[in-house]
Amino acid sequence: MAAPFGNVVPLLAAFPPVGAPPLPAGPQPNWANLAGEVAQEAPLLANFNIGAQLQAILGQLNVLNGNINVLANHLDTQVKDFLTAPILYPPGIVLPPVRPMNKTELLKITGPQADLLWAAFGLQPMPPAMPVGQQIACCLDYLGISV
Repeated sequence: MAAPFGNVVPLLAAFPPVGAPPLPAGPQPNWANLAGEVAQEAPLLANFNIGAQLQAILGQLNVLNGNINVLANHLDTQVKDFLTAPILYPPGIVLPPVRPMNKTELLKITGPQADLLWAAFGLQPMPPAMPVGQQIACCLDYLGISV
């Protein structure tokens, strides 16, 4: 494999610019002391068991994931129960023979079905240009159902 720079090997350290002042004659690192400090700290690195820590974090994430799944299933059940619960119509209303029995059916009615249901409530007719979605919203509101 050819080097990316041809025969030239890139430098890993920069040279000081030409004419730069010499480095200050301050204290130089004491390599013997530094090596001793590293030797003292090296055993502490054994206390950092990264694999075990990662396994513990993964275990906690799996528990969280399980809790999220339980919550999602619970919410799904609640929504299903809400949508399939029977509609409680006010007493004394003569309902059309074909009428929505639960909220899911009510959300799927057509414009003429909404008109029949609205008339059964004894209310003034809805405007003819009212969109079906708005008619359904009026029926839901009259029945006290919030979606």
